[in-house]
Amino acid sequence: MGGPDLGRDWRGTYDGEADARGVIESYGQDLEAACAEVCQAAGMQEVQPALAQRGDLLVLRDRALLRGVPALAICNGATAMTVTHRGLIAMPMRVAVRAWVV
Repeated sequence: MGGPDLGRDWRGTYDGEADARGVIESYGQDLEAACAEVCQAAGMQEVQPALAQRGDLLVLRDRALLRGVPALAICNGATAMTVTHRGLIAMPMRVAVRAWVV
């Protein structure tokens, strides 16, 4: 709902988890690196996660809920909303490791 369409170039180019991993790896070594490359190319400003505001894009890392794998999230003010193996959840902003202004 606003900002650049970050998925435009690869939406519909993968079918399943293995294909999605291939797309991510074509941009960087993992989801965090791929997100950083895509956001930089779109001209999005990176900020410290503590400065993220509602609607900003985040990369999260948490050993327990995310199994140590990075996840994308949207800042919801005091929490970060992401999808995990348990469904849509709110996570504390302290697990955000990167953030970009949308």
